[in-house]
Amino acid sequence: RSNGMYSTLVYWIVESTVKLPLLFIGYIFYINISYWSLGFEADADKYWYFFWLIFVATMIGYTSSQFFAALLPNEKLVFAVWPIFFIVLSNFSGYGVRIENVLSGLKWVS
Repeated sequence: RSNGMYSTLVYWIVESTVKLPLLFIGYIFYINISYWSLGFEADADKYWYFFWLIFVATMIGYTSSQFFAALLPNEKLVFAVWPIFFIVLSNFSGYGVRIENVLSGLKWVS
């Protein structure tokens, strides 16, 4: 990248695309262990919903961190910008849900 051989966007797309199969294989193991350890129902629709929800959320975090790493000139600036970006996303992600709106099966979390 520093030689000017390719742009930041190309680097980000290739890096994210190359890592996708490796992350996918790892998450098959992770999600299988997590889903059954949490005691969720043995329903295929709910399992695949959980699978894709966790996988997509992880890919968004991974690609956005790779994007900032490719875009910014040094790691100090990345470490300064990433928390601001993460805080904004976290505040609007929907994790601040009232306990009354939580499904009855998840109330044990509180």
